[in-house]
Amino acid sequence: MKRWPVLIVAMALAPLPTATRAQDALYALGTDIGAKYLSEHSKDLWLSLKLQECGKESASAKVGRNLPNSVRYALSEQGKTEKEADNVALLVAQITRSYLLGYEVGVRTQHRRLNDDGKAKECASVVASD
Repeated sequence: MKRWPVLIVAMALAPLPTATRAQDALYALGTDIGAKYLSEHSKDLWLSLKLQECGKESASAKVGRNLPNSVRYALSEQGKTEKEADNVALLVAQITRSYLLGYEVGVRTQHRRLNDDGKAKECASVVASD
């Protein structure tokens, strides 16, 4: 006798685990560092992503060289180096990285939703600004 439906219903009705204050603090730190990264580097990151979307990989790579590695940036914001980093510092760095990945997805999605004329105009503008 299969009991899968009962198990699925029980799992659906079970309360979701809540984050502890420590987890909330780590998440807040990671997202704050991500926001700081964007406040300092969003122009170059945006330009690099748009150039990629427009098929200008070499120009994108050139702009991307100006961008700091997000994990190293997050570690340095915590006063750590890669050699000194403990699991907590690395977790915060990965939260920062995920935050920035969300920004990247947003930029790429915005571009891909444009019609062909919109993409052509945006690419011409981006290439001209590079």
